[in-house]
Amino acid sequence: MLSVLNFALLFIAGIIQMLLQGIIISSFFGEKLDKKRLAIFSILTGVANTILNMVIPQNLLILNIIIYLVILFTCCKTILYFSKINAVIAPFFIMILNILIQYFGLLIVRVAFAEKYNAAEWASSVSHAIAMRYIGNVVLLLPAITSIYFRLKIKFPKDINNEKLLGIAANIFITCFLIVPNILYFNNTAVKIPTEVMIFNIISIFILLLLSIYNTLQSSELVLKKQETEFQKLYIGAQEEMIDTLRGFKHDLGNMIQVMGGYLMLGDYAGLENFHKQMQKENQQINNISPLNAYVKDNPAVYGLLLAKMSHAVVNDIELYMDIQTKIDIGKMNSYEFCRILGILMDNALEAAENSDKKLVEFIIRLDQYNRLIVEVSNSYSGEIDKIKIFEKGFTTKGKHSGFGLWEVSKIISKYPRCNIDTSITEDAFTQKLVIW
Repeated sequence: MLSVLNFALLFIAGIIQMLLQGIIISSFFGEKLDKKRLAIFSILTGVANTILNMVIPQNLLILNIIIYLVILFTCCKTILYFSKINAVIAPFFIMILNILIQYFGLLIVRVAFAEKYNAAEWASSVSHAIAMRYIGNVVLLLPAITSIYFRLKIKFPKDINNEKLLGIAANIFITCFLIVPNILYFNNTAVKIPTEVMIFNIISIFILLLLSIYNTLQSSELVLKKQETEFQKLYIGAQEEMIDTLRGFKHDLGNMIQVMGGYLMLGDYAGLENFHKQMQKENQQINNISPLNAYVKDNPAVYGLLLAKMSHAVVNDIELYMDIQTKIDIGKMNSYEFCRILGILMDNALEAAENSDKKLVEFIIRLDQYNRLIVEVSNSYSGEIDKIKIFEKGFTTKGKHSGFGLWEVSKIISKYPRCNIDTSITEDAFTQKLVIW
């Protein structure tokens, strides 16, 4: 039975251990070192780890590990705000780190006590277990300091798909279940295994794990490169189209001046105004492509999407004005999900504008005074719009549509604490403003 003092010592050791590991994984995965969130993370996971070790018997070690991994994933995602891929990988990383630290702590004990060390005695002794915890924390302090000082990072592609993500998770999961139960068993029983064999096994499996993850990431990179190639084709096509339009404009400039002169000579100012509007409309595509080339060319997914919406506007006789004032930095948001939001907002705007009298859509990307990214989509509309109901699941004002568009947008945004969307309605325009920081 644990005394109050022993329980307190184990409890504190567990919190310190998880605090150090929280620092390491936050640094390794390029996440922000938030003191408050790290404190909450270390307390919750430290308590959970201590309770699990006390409540679940040794013969149910696998169950202990599974529950602990689920708790770690939940805390990484909801408390530390890790991205999806980092929240999946981090718990397994912590599990492997735990085993390696426990092994090094055991190695220190063996060297320090030499012949006096007895595995069975240490496994059954609470005081020895507490001592091992604190020795492990001392060992863990070195990689924690190193990760902060040298800013060590493990970088995964932002746009890695679910199949590759599951492949990486499966590799680490299998590795954990190959080495964790075995090492824990040999460390906590009287069975003697040569230290050299343990070192060899750990290093071999660890290298195999790294190679497996590396190959999976390389495969994912190839898929992304293929996508980038397709978008580059769109980019080149847009450049050629702009050049052809400019050539045509230059060729027709003299004729246009003569036509405007004719309207002026006849005093047909209404005809001149109508002709001027047609000229503006004709040249709007050039005005739209120029900011795309300046700020969006390095983001092929968004570039391709906006080109497609520009083409849709031209075909359906919709005036689309684009004002892109900055490069697109979406922070921790996944590019695929950002494009989904952008696509839904633009589709809704273009369709509403098409059914209105004015047929106008304005698309703006800028930074506000707080250096937040603002994506603003504004469109003309007809009829009435319920500002609250439009985000409800299944609600639609379009007879043949399912009504899941803006509901999907709100669902995606709910995943990201540093993202929100504002809706405003005036007599002339319906505006959606996406804010990312």
